Amino acid sequence: MALYLLWPSSRVEEDRVATTFLESSIPRCAPLLVGPTHGPLIPRPPHLATSSQPLVYSPTLLETYESRVRALLCYPFARRFLTMGGIVWRIALHYGPSSLLSAALSGPSTDAYIHYHVDHAGPYIDDTVSQADINLLLGSTNKGSFWPTLNTWTKTQKWHGEWSSENEVWFQNRLRDMHSRKEDAVVTHAQWDRKCRKHTAHTLSNPQTIGTEAQAAYLCCQVEGLYPTTNSYDVL
Repeated sequence: MALYLLWPSSRVEEDRVATTFLESSIPRCAPLLVGPTHGPLIPRPPHLATSSQPLVYSPTLLETYESRVRALLCYPFARRFLTMGGIVWRIALHYGPSSLLSAALSGPSTDAYIHYHVDHAGPYIDDTVSQADINLLLGSTNKGSFWPTLNTWTKTQKWHGEWSSENEVWFQNRLRDMHSRKEDAVVTHAQWDRKCRKHTAHTLSNPQTIGTEAQAAYLCCQVEGLYPTTNSYDVL
């Protein structure tokens, strides 16, 4: 998934735009605040030495999932989930500590600027999360997942690039279903594809389709034309 990033020309604008994007679950045009790329030579924390282990289906799967996700979201790099937007943003807000939003607004964590666990965007850096971390957050198992995959979510017609009241109703209903039907809470990928009606290839490539990568690229070009001093990057 492409991520289009904008850096406003002043710190005041930067803080205001960053807050708006994070509170609205907008994954594109989300600013990465600059931090130093090297720090003192100190031991890397244990959580950076290993990757998140996959969930295995069991009778206590939901409890295990929620416990492990809450632990994951306490790591410094977990602030990155909020800047990804969409379903990842909403799950992280639900299970993460109350400090997670302020951590996201504070820029790259110590995992990035001291231990160099980073993503690059031009001359800028940000925290990075692995596919294993994302899989854990989405509750992926050998039989399916609690939440739709990122590929399914970003292509669904429910998603318009910003968290809506309709998305919130769906999210709360899904949480209730997970807790009321624990044994059937995991949904297969095929079932998610049927539940989440996707855009066609044509609508995905149309810059007029709200919430698509094509529209994000088009809008960033428009902003660059209006504000030449603004920097933007396309991060894969």
